[in-house]
Amino acid sequence: MSGTQALGKLGSKVGRARRAPGQLWQAPMFFLGLGAFILVAANAVSRHSASSADLELDLSHLRAGLGSAVDNIGVLVARAENALARIESFPGRGAEVHFLAGVVYLRQSELSPLDQAAAPEAKAKHHFEKARALGVAEGDLPKLQYRLGLIHFRQADWPRAIELWSTGIDKGSDRPAQGYALLMQAYLQLPQPDVEAALAANQKQMEYLDDRNAAAMAESRLVRGELLLRLGRRLDALKELERVGKGAAEDVRRQARLLQVRACADEKLWTQAIPLWKELLRDADKVEGGKARVLYELGLCHHNAEPADRAAMLSAWQEAAALEGVYAQAAGLHLGGIRVYGAPEDFQTALSLWSAALAAVQKPDDYENPALPLDKVREILDKAVRHFFETQQFLESKEVALLYRKVAAPGVAQTALARASEQLAKQLDIEEKRALARQEWRTAGQAYERAAESQEGPAQIESFWRSAVCYRAAQEAPRAAAMLDRFVRLETSEMRLAEGWLSFAEVYEEQGAKDKALAAYYKCIEYPDTPYAYRARYRLAVEETAQNHLDQAKAILKQNLSAGGSNADRQAQEESLFLMTRVLYRMGSFDEAVFYGKQAAQLPHHPEARQVRELLANSAKKLADQAEAKMKSAPGAEARAHHDRTRRGWLELAAQSYQDLADELEAKARKSSLSPQELLLLRTALFGAADAFFAGNNYTEALRRYQALQEKYRKRVESLIACHRIWGCVAVMIETPEQSRAVKDAVVAGVKMARVDLELIPDDHPGFQGGGNIYSKQQWRSALDLIENALGPVK
Repeated sequence: MSGTQALGKLGSKVGRARRAPGQLWQAPMFFLGLGAFILVAANAVSRHSASSADLELDLSHLRAGLGSAVDNIGVLVARAENALARIESFPGRGAEVHFLAGVVYLRQSELSPLDQAAAPEAKAKHHFEKARALGVAEGDLPKLQYRLGLIHFRQADWPRAIELWSTGIDKGSDRPAQGYALLMQAYLQLPQPDVEAALAANQKQMEYLDDRNAAAMAESRLVRGELLLRLGRRLDALKELERVGKGAAEDVRRQARLLQVRACADEKLWTQAIPLWKELLRDADKVEGGKARVLYELGLCHHNAEPADRAAMLSAWQEAAALEGVYAQAAGLHLGGIRVYGAPEDFQTALSLWSAALAAVQKPDDYENPALPLDKVREILDKAVRHFFETQQFLESKEVALLYRKVAAPGVAQTALARASEQLAKQLDIEEKRALARQEWRTAGQAYERAAESQEGPAQIESFWRSAVCYRAAQEAPRAAAMLDRFVRLETSEMRLAEGWLSFAEVYEEQGAKDKALAAYYKCIEYPDTPYAYRARYRLAVEETAQNHLDQAKAILKQNLSAGGSNADRQAQEESLFLMTRVLYRMGSFDEAVFYGKQAAQLPHHPEARQVRELLANSAKKLADQAEAKMKSAPGAEARAHHDRTRRGWLELAAQSYQDLADELEAKARKSSLSPQELLLLRTALFGAADAFFAGNNYTEALRRYQALQEKYRKRVESLIACHRIWGCVAVMIETPEQSRAVKDAVVAGVKMARVDLELIPDDHPGFQGGGNIYSKQQWRSALDLIENALGPVK
């Protein structure tokens, strides 16, 4: 029974359906006149005598009869009608007659069935109004106004009832306590309830109640406690409700305790509420929500108390969670949250509790629990998702997010699931669990996509973007393309649009759709002042180079290398520098290749640094050859000298570039083994440097290097090649006899070494295969024979 129900109960004794004959008044000694009344009643009713004595007799019987238990209201109605019939003869008694007639009809309406009560009530109201207008005696006025107010109360005319009762209920009602209970109800029924006035009426009611009537007093205190709560005077309410003790009816005492625990909760008096809930636990089956509710609330008090009693809280909630209903559900959800942060952490138990609590929930609208509102459930699960994510327990974060989807606001849980799956995928990639990683990337992409469908604005755009990224990682190119299409349709930032179109192009490349990829790259460079435009231009240049459109590739790369600013993409510029060097070399623009190659050579950590040094050296060698050709065809000595100086300069650059490359590779070889490609590049660099010295007329250095190369490549074809290069020095080293003798000695030693190496190299060695300028083993024997024949016998 709520406090409002208690209010109704205290005023219920005047309701039509419960009006017992003795409920309104108690009159003295009705039976003394009852016999005389019965003897004369028939004659009095029929004669309608206008004698004063007859009227007095009617009125006296009416007053006497109305205060006692009435067996036959019809007799009193007849007596009242007799009196009304004589009014014209005694106008001075009209007010009294109307008043008493009104009382009779009011009594008749109270004793009538509900469907027959309206007519006598209307008559009562009519006669009360007539009596009031005529002016009743001073002693009858309070009674008249109380009864007229009672009729207005029953007709829900609360303001009029309050107005009529405002002169005082004490003299108008035979039961003032009941009257003040009705006045209290009237104040509470106003369009804007006057709780203060109702509280004052309740105070007056309690003044008329005897403490010896413990049950009635308890009901009144219960009502007073609720009124105080409505006024926010919770501490006063607690004091009043505490006085509802053993003398109160069981349901009243129980309702008082429920109001007390409500006040304690509002005031955060958790410790004070604990014994109250324990008292309610004894007859929990009669509490709304049953035992599960009492246990849940008890656990909540232990949880919120300072200090908290963890053991008591867990005991109460565990017992509640094992029951049924919304409070069992609330207990399970709370327990799950506690297990997550417990010592030790028990994720599986928490997940089991949450899963059981939300088993019947598929979407937020399915969740209805006044004990634990939806926003609180979301708070519990959202906190857990973030806790596991922040502690890098991404699998646990994902599993909670999957459950969170049942109650989360649109997009929230999907985003949490996506983030957890994305990080989990990264972990699996690091662990090289590629298949599992792809599954998680796909899950993340799907979750971001679903989140985007329920979002709008920047959040939606970002979700489409993340979805595309994850689908790409999952190698789901068509889905990635679909998400990127949504992204570029919504995004307005030039920077992000450029990034989107670049990703679009890369996805198309992954699908092998080159035409679409190129179109997307060109869309990207429509936003030139972005780092993504640099990358797009580089990719376009790569494609143009592959198609042998070298002029177009050069023009595109030049844009990347000539542009600057804070948005320049350094990596794309570096890649463009290396590609430009290769493109220019292929075009035969060796001077430009040297220009860009020198810049590229300043980036030694780039994967193509060694290759570009080779191109730089080769370009310098090509330019030296061009200068030599110009020197030979120059018309005058001065021009020839100019071209010769130019030639020597290019050869010096070639030699230095080859040597730098060789030094780097040999330094690496001292730390680790070189790859076959690196070994070939080292050989090219070493021979290239020696050849550059030879071409630059520095024959002594060239000879030294060729001898070193023959020694370095013993028992390999390179040894034979070095020997042949040594032999080439004989024709040019003739400036002095000593020089000529030294080179011939070198040739003799070289041929001797070469013959030993030649026989040790297998006949089917790849170095002997290929034709063209590649000598077979027999051809090398012949070549060494020719050298020996030209020098004479080798000693």
